[in-house]
Amino acid sequence: MVVPVLDASRFVGDSPTDRFKFAEELLDSLQKHGFVRLRDHGISDETVEEMFRLVRQPSRTKISAVYEKISGGGLTTDSADCKEHFDQGPANDEQFPNKWPSEVDLPNFRTTMENFYLLAETVSLYILEALEMALKLPQSSFLNMMVHNASELRLNHYPAISIADMREKNINRTSPHFDLGVITLLFQDGIGGLEIQDRDRPGSFMPVEPSVQSEMMVNVAETFLRWTNDVVSAGLHRVTIPESLKEADGGLIEERFSVVYLCKADRDASVAPLKEFVTEKGSKYGHISALEYHQQRLGLAYQ
Repeated sequence: MVVPVLDASRFVGDSPTDRFKFAEELLDSLQKHGFVRLRDHGISDETVEEMFRLVRQPSRTKISAVYEKISGGGLTTDSADCKEHFDQGPANDEQFPNKWPSEVDLPNFRTTMENFYLLAETVSLYILEALEMALKLPQSSFLNMMVHNASELRLNHYPAISIADMREKNINRTSPHFDLGVITLLFQDGIGGLEIQDRDRPGSFMPVEPSVQSEMMVNVAETFLRWTNDVVSAGLHRVTIPESLKEADGGLIEERFSVVYLCKADRDASVAPLKEFVTEKGSKYGHISALEYHQQRLGLAYQ
């Protein structure tokens, strides 16, 4: 199983043929694997590198922004999942306002985050437009539910950890899971450890590492699965021991960083299947708003 790398610039170009071909290949990879890799997506190498400089800042400067709301900032460390993260929601979110580190601690942190958020949002929307095209849906079928989207930008830090601890204490850097939103855009460093479900071999996972840091990994999340009534399934993934260290007797796994844009629908948008995907067998999912679904799923996860 190999996850394709697609040239996303074909979709933002002027050729209708190139646009449609990209859309078809995008859908094909997402249906087969739940994932696709993109290059030339519109976010420059320099911009991606700037984000990694942010996420590598010492954790102590982020502590002042600890926040528990689902769309605010947050720095958390889990016992089973050994990681910490900072989350940013929409810039003008009145329901769940962002909380930022001090400008003294992290100069230009907020500006850099907000600018990257807008770039990632643009990419996520043209990906959804391409999927509308490939699925032969009426224009803006997905985009109409993204007008006031509740997407989040996340900086992940996975502290260094011993291989022995991960093996003996059953610790993951991230346990196997599906994302809750529509789609997810991921940038990762070269440490490795990301694995996705190998649908050709049920129950197994395969490593996926970027050829360059600016390569974008895109995966289907649960909202998109629901919208399409399982026509496009969500991508199961985890972060564990890097492939190069799987056979090692011991030692330390270096700290790992990633930048993630969690594309989410409007909070009041329905996450029930679109009518175009409901067959004579009916809908597999009932109506619930995106916010209610998100809160319900988080409640189950933290019981």
